Amino acid sequence: MKREANQRDIDARRIDANGLNFITGEYDRAMASLLVYAPPSDVAEAIIAAYDSTEWRWQDCDGCTGVSECHFPKGVRFPPCVMHDYLCWMARKGLATRAYADNLFFRAMRAYGVSWPRAAWRWAAVRLWGMATANAKGQPSAERR
Repeated sequence: MKREANQRDIDARRIDANGLNFITGEYDRAMASLLVYAPPSDVAEAIIAAYDSTEWRWQDCDGCTGVSECHFPKGVRFPPCVMHDYLCWMARKGLATRAYADNLFFRAMRAYGVSWPRAAWRWAAVRLWGMATANAKGQPSAERR
């Protein structure tokens, strides 16, 4: 068991952000990114849940636009954005709250190297968007849930 953990550590050091460009398959890149960026466990679990969900297709989400600012491979969805889209989908089903999704999104962006000001700006934008769209659809905002 300890040897396997050590091997994962060695493998993680071999893959750097540029190395993600050489991994084929978007799912594999997303999973390798967990080794590279080592997000907190709740963030990692939410990212894995988004990519492994049998009810929600991550291939259909837009993955936001965080890709270029984090030097993540171009043309690949940014895992924190995929996770956020998944959690927002869960919130619409009543299985999570939009506030939880937005807060985990901020923490995921920071773990993936997005600067604090940029992550805060994006967090504010998704919070406002979520509140506006929930209210426009006649649903209670995340604060009232």
